[in-house]
Amino acid sequence: MLFERGPFSYAVGTIYSPICVYGPKNVKLNRKLWNWVQKIKQELPSRTPLTIGTDANGHVGSHASNVTSRSDDPDELQPIGPYSPEKENSHGTILREFLEATGMIAINTHVESESGHTWTGGNNKRNRVDFILMDRSLYLNGGKLKKYQQMHRQLRHSVGKTEGDHTPLRWTFTPKPWYTPPNLQDECDYKKMIRSCQTRDTKMATYVHKVEE
Repeated sequence: MLFERGPFSYAVGTIYSPICVYGPKNVKLNRKLWNWVQKIKQELPSRTPLTIGTDANGHVGSHASNVTSRSDDPDELQPIGPYSPEKENSHGTILREFLEATGMIAINTHVESESGHTWTGGNNKRNRVDFILMDRSLYLNGGKLKKYQQMHRQLRHSVGKTEGDHTPLRWTFTPKPWYTPPNLQDECDYKKMIRSCQTRDTKMATYVHKVEE
């Protein structure tokens, strides 16, 4: 979904990746999916940051080529953050490569308090497979990430099921304009503008002065 109104421009999408335990066919399909998302992102205007909510069915965090940093320097902000790392699986590799190619980050890997598991399965098995992905610049503009446990309980109970499955993630932020719109009330004096037009011509200036006298 592309949202544009005045100086505000945002793109938002949701992605589901088929689980990778079904073999090479699903891995190939998953790579094709993220290549398509990368193409869509490249076609967006530079003013439009992209945010994606995804059930990636991918585990990320522990990989030799992805050395994470806890530095506050924005230039060192890695696609995958340092918190709650899991051993990377094939879907995680594809996700990481997508993030590296697009300059996006998985924000719940950068927020320690919200970086834990997002899915609970049988025998109380827990993994982090859900992520909010966004442009690095948008994340650095500030916001608040929260696991929405209350919504999770309400959704599960509404269909007569106990708590489990996926826990929603919520990102709250203040939109910022991609350009600074003019403040007409403060910066535009219509009377001065009209008078400037009137007095620009010598004959008109003489007429205006006579009228004012």
